[in-house]
Amino acid sequence: MRVALIVIAVVVAVIAILVALLLIESRIELNKIRLTEYIYKGPKVDKALDNKSFIFLSDFHEAEEGRLNERIITFVKEAAPSLILIGGDMINGSHEEEDITPSTSLINALSEIAPIYMASGNHEMKVREGYYGYKSLWERFYGAICDKVEYIDNRSVYPKELPIKLSGLDLDYLYYKRFSDVKLTGSTVTEHIGECDKTAFNILLAHNPEYFDGYSQWGADIVLSGHYHGGILRLPLLGGVVSPKLKLFPKYEYGMYKKGDTVLYVTNGIGQHTLKLRLNNIPEVVKITFKSENR
Repeated sequence: MRVALIVIAVVVAVIAILVALLLIESRIELNKIRLTEYIYKGPKVDKALDNKSFIFLSDFHEAEEGRLNERIITFVKEAAPSLILIGGDMINGSHEEEDITPSTSLINALSEIAPIYMASGNHEMKVREGYYGYKSLWERFYGAICDKVEYIDNRSVYPKELPIKLSGLDLDYLYYKRFSDVKLTGSTVTEHIGECDKTAFNILLAHNPEYFDGYSQWGADIVLSGHYHGGILRLPLLGGVVSPKLKLFPKYEYGMYKKGDTVLYVTNGIGQHTLKLRLNNIPEVVKITFKSENR
C-alpha cells in the first residue's frame, strides 16, 4: 500500500512539473514575435507587381497588453511594404470596458508606415452586431481607427498603391458557430461581395480558413486568413491540434495551401483570447512578396 501511494505521488508530481513547464513555455512564446516571409509567383504577377510586397497580420487580440507592439512596428518598418492588410480579431470584445489601446495604438503607428486595409474577424462582427449585449465597444474601436484604415467589410476596392482588387468578406455568426457544419460556396461569396473580377489580381481577406473551397470557387488568386491561432498547440508532423469550432486537427490550420489557381495563406496570429496558451506556435507577422515567374 505504501509503495502504491509513493508511485501515485511520483506520477502526480511528474505531471504537475510537466504542466508547469508547458505553461512556462507558453508564456515565453506568447511574448515572442517573428516575421514569416512568403514568395508568391503566378501568371498575373506583371512588372507593376514584381518585387512589391505587403504585410498581413491578424488575430491580435490585444496581445500581451501591447508589449509586442514595438517589435511588430520594427518588423513592418524594415519590411517596407506597399500595403498593410489586417484580417480581423484585433479586439476581444469580452467586456464593454475592454482596453482597446494596444490595438488602436498599433494601428495608429502602422498607418504611418503604409496604407492599411482591414476586414472584420468574428470578434469585431460579434461586437458590431451586439452579440454580447452592447455595441459601444465597437463604436469606440471603429471611431479610433476609421481615419487610419480603410475598412472593407463585404466590399471591394482597387488600391492605388498596388494593381490589385482587394475584397473583404464578413461572414455571419453561423459560419463561426461551434460544432456547426455549414457549407460555403463560391456563390455565397458572390452574394456577400459580388462577382470576382477575373481580369484583376484578386486578394480576398477572409478570416475563417475553413471555407477555402468556396473562396477558390469564387476565383480569388490569394486568400488571407487567420482565426485558428495555428491550432493553439502544434505537434510535429500532425500540425495544429484544435480549431475554434473545437474540431481536432483542422484541415487548413496554418501555412500555405493551394487549390487550383488559388493560394491560401493562414497566419497563426499574434495574441490569444479565452485560452491564453501557445505551444510550438510562436506568434507572427506575415510578409508576402510578389515575384515574376520569369525570375
